[in-house]
Amino acid sequence: MDSTALKLFLTQQQEAHKEQLVFLQQQQEKLLETILKKIGTQTDHTSILNSLNGRIATFKYNSEDGETFDRWFGRYEDVIKVDGAQLDDASKARFLVTKLDKHEAEQFRNHILPKRPAEVNFDETVAMLRKLFNETKSVTRLRYELLSVKFDGYDRKIYTGLVKSRFSVAQWSTMTEDQAQCLLWIMGLQSHEHADLRARALRELEHDSRITLTELTDRLDQVIALRNDADFMGGPSSTINAVNINRAKQQHHSSRRPSQAHPKSKNSCQSPNTPCYKCGQMHWARDCKLSSNTVCRNCSKTGHLAKVCKSKRSVNNTIFISQSSARNRNRIYYDVEIEGKKIRMQLDTGAEVTLMNSKDWMR
Repeated sequence: MDSTALKLFLTQQQEAHKEQLVFLQQQQEKLLETILKKIGTQTDHTSILNSLNGRIATFKYNSEDGETFDRWFGRYEDVIKVDGAQLDDASKARFLVTKLDKHEAEQFRNHILPKRPAEVNFDETVAMLRKLFNETKSVTRLRYELLSVKFDGYDRKIYTGLVKSRFSVAQWSTMTEDQAQCLLWIMGLQSHEHADLRARALRELEHDSRITLTELTDRLDQVIALRNDADFMGGPSSTINAVNINRAKQQHHSSRRPSQAHPKSKNSCQSPNTPCYKCGQMHWARDCKLSSNTVCRNCSKTGHLAKVCKSKRSVNNTIFISQSSARNRNRIYYDVEIEGKKIRMQLDTGAEVTLMNSKDWMR
């Protein structure tokens, strides 16, 4: 190889070496830039998470005080989504789980099994937490609590915030006229004797939010009528005993003892002393929900049931006892106040079955 060819070869080698050095330098610069950017991003994410952690309180579920996840998340949703906008979806989901109290976090982890919290994205995490720690009260009850709010005379600002909060939770703005009528109707059932009726009405209203008041009362009338028929047909076997009135009077006078007066409760006026003459339940006749079209199986007249029918037959100075065992609805109860506490007690008549002549029975 002559000197000219050797010089050309060395020149080409030098140029190739320079190009390789430039390429390696560019790769190093890109790698360094990527590392620095990642370090900067991690630093930013750490500072953001620290900032959010100091501003957001830990969530602890308490349905009785209204501390639900919806309420908690509503207070901090903008903080998480706006101030934490630079966080990726997985980081926000992990942060949300870290703000759960010990019991709530354990319940959440058990609920998503076999998945792990890291495998659930942010939106799915929010949806599951809403399902687990949501309001357990019915909308009707929340609206009733809204109407029951009272000012304690201490702080008007707290009272104003309470009204606004309950107004929002009760979904008052979405309530229809029919729902308002049903709510007011249910609120009027204050007596403890109407507990079953209130529960049934609430179930009907929660099951069908578009139900009207007329439809609600019709369904309840049907339920009451079916229940009365079931009690009449499926009760204990009835026994009919003929008793001579004169002999019964003699035994009554010979064994009669001085009666002791029972103290009357201040609230005794709230419930009747005798069962309703229409259905036999312990409530006032004016409050009876028995349909006026109900046909008595005994006299074929309308407006009452056979078990309270007054058209019972009597033969040769005898009376008939249709049932030998008393039911709770035939017993007499009074609200008695003992040491400042009201207790509902049964009137002790000395016997489950009382014998009387036909004149007093008809009266």
